[in-house]
Amino acid sequence: MKTSILPAVLGGTSLILLLSFKYKADNAVLREGEGLLHIHYGIGFWLIFIFSLIAVFLNALFFTKAVSIYS
Repeated sequence: MKTSILPAVLGGTSLILLLSFKYKADNAVLREGEGLLHIHYGIGFWLIFIFSLIAVFLNALFFTKAVSIYS
């Protein structure tokens, strides 16, 4: 039962780390580039974000269904 929530937690952690990276990279480029540089996040970044979001949702859904089955 406890292991069924682990994928949802890890997916949520990956989302937090991904957004944290984006925020820090944007701030560093803005600060160091003095507004002359801009970061463009390509399709790979957004696909990882979307698939991580889907993974969190599906694993959370599976966890709630597992909890309802075992209760």
